[in-house]
Amino acid sequence: MGNLVLLVPHGFQPSYEKGFANGLARNGLEVELIGSDRTPASDIDSSVKVFNLRGSQDPSRPRFQKALNLLSYLAKLGRHLLLSKAQVLHLNGMLLGGTGWAALIECHLYKLVARKFFLTVHNLLPHGNESEEKKVELKRLYAVPDKLVVHTEKMKRALIEEYEVAPERVVVMHHGVDEIPKAVSAPEPGVALRVLIFGGVLPYKGIDIFLKALAYCSAFPVTAQIVGESRNAQYAKEIRGLIDQVSLPHRVAWIRGFVPESEVQGYFESADVVVLPYRHIDQSGVLFTAYRFGVPVVAFDVGAFKEYLPPYAGLLVTEKSPEALAEALSRFYTARSEYSREVILNFADSYSWEKTVRTLMPHYVG
Repeated sequence: MGNLVLLVPHGFQPSYEKGFANGLARNGLEVELIGSDRTPASDIDSSVKVFNLRGSQDPSRPRFQKALNLLSYLAKLGRHLLLSKAQVLHLNGMLLGGTGWAALIECHLYKLVARKFFLTVHNLLPHGNESEEKKVELKRLYAVPDKLVVHTEKMKRALIEEYEVAPERVVVMHHGVDEIPKAVSAPEPGVALRVLIFGGVLPYKGIDIFLKALAYCSAFPVTAQIVGESRNAQYAKEIRGLIDQVSLPHRVAWIRGFVPESEVQGYFESADVVVLPYRHIDQSGVLFTAYRFGVPVVAFDVGAFKEYLPPYAGLLVTEKSPEALAEALSRFYTARSEYSREVILNFADSYSWEKTVRTLMPHYVG
């Protein structure tokens, strides 16, 4: 197509930036991707130009080093934006300035230098702050980009009805699934229910609810892996305390830190089920990652999960309580042999990034 799209994820989820960039490139677009040391460059299409401007994303760096890194990144990014010949600047990660005045200024700067400015809205409201004041703040922010990209129809309706965004400015692009591996395995049948909870350990993820639910799982043992880092010290302390209280026959391990792309498949393949006990969320990349490896899901009925979790792919739990989650895990345990990984993999293929990004094409080139 000969159209150049500049993707700016600000270090948002390496698998997401990879999938998004590859999807666009495989639809004939020229793509530039602003990356970091975490960007899986070797897995990105050779036609995509990757610019590592963010460098190290090691959370253990001293604060002064993080500050210097951020200043360096801003200078490099500013220069790149001014020199770029891209027809579209798509911020497909999170705003550096959060949601306040700094974010508003950031958006206006992008709008100033870009021919077309697209912003992906991953969550309409930030987790843990759903006040009316925040809505007013975000209404100003959402008025700036040429197009807002969301992952569900429900989010589009909310932008139109609650944030007064014109319908023609909202594009629904379903969350994509990375390329499905040629070989995907499943664990051998066992007595214990092997649970995986994957991703950042934060209050809205409801991991505490899952740990409390284990007290109500008396008919079968659960072996759980929590895989992900927590940047909330208080919540991390709560989770560690709850893990220490888990009694036999259940076992819970917390693997903390960033998980390299090369290790992700192993965690999912070793699980019977992925559990998403989220208190609230609009859409989840972990849901689609589970499908990518054919793993069924047990999740609370939040956001748009109802639209993306068919009965053959897992169970939806309407009540967000430890007791209700335990009951759902029990039902899953009894019927676990009925879930076909091949069927889930076929479902996942319908959401490949190459297919989902196509809804953006007429908006990019129009």
